[in-house]
Amino acid sequence: MSQIFHTSTNVLSRLSIYGGVFIVALLGAVLYGIELSPWYTDVHVSREQPSPSATSTTAGETRD
Repeated sequence: MSQIFHTSTNVLSRLSIYGGVFIVALLGAVLYGIELSPWYTDVHVSREQPSPSATSTTAGETRD
């Protein structure tokens, strides 16, 4: 029985499958690296935090 496809087609199909898996894995690693980067998480960005004023209640005390 003769072959339908040329023998190099096996190599081409394997390379395309492994290449696709490699590209998906590489894309996942890049996106994971971006997600953990200080640029994305704003590590060094200082934000104004509300501070209690001197007239506000302290722990355990209530205002009337």
